[in-house]
Amino acid sequence: GNPCIIATQMLETMTPSATPTRAEVSDVANAVLDHADAVMLSGETAVGEFPVESVEMMNRIVQDIQTYHDETDQAFEVRCAPARTTAALARAVREIIQTESIAGVGLFTGTGTTARILSKNRPPCPILAISQNASVVRRMSLYYGVFPVRADAPEHTRDVLGMVSRFALERKIAKAGDKIVVLSGRPIGQEGATNTLVVHTVR
Repeated sequence: GNPCIIATQMLETMTPSATPTRAEVSDVANAVLDHADAVMLSGETAVGEFPVESVEMMNRIVQDIQTYHDETDQAFEVRCAPARTTAALARAVREIIQTESIAGVGLFTGTGTTARILSKNRPPCPILAISQNASVVRRMSLYYGVFPVRADAPEHTRDVLGMVSRFALERKIAKAGDKIVVLSGRPIGQEGATNTLVVHTVR
């Protein structure tokens, strides 16, 4: 369940050339199929003659293969020894999404662990991850499918529902009447305390 970036010479041919090789396109596509969190260019954009075209090409490959991947991907179970309850809740989220029409998953997290484990389970909807810790928010930007938000910690677990609804509407992850799955912990902000799952209707 650790974050993974695939980098180095992914589109190396595009350093001097406007087009990649078939093998390079295949490398980028396979990074997506292998559940990498991110792909990265280096020399292609640092010293290459076609930096913009390289970024556009990588983005196009990722988007095309991601569409296929989302349609064919199977549930991907992540076992996390230090956070067994969170891992079990992440699996439960996948089960709920398969039986209910869910617009997104929302959560409040102090460390980002819940967002990371959810991300690795690849739910077929956006993950809205809220944290009061700016460094955690920056780290969660790397996680697949996660839309991180910085906000002060709510006083009570029940306040997480309203907070998630508000940000889901603002970020257009959900609209009024949509159902979202909300994860949180009691007490709020305590590490490793994720223990609550609610299917909530956005208002």
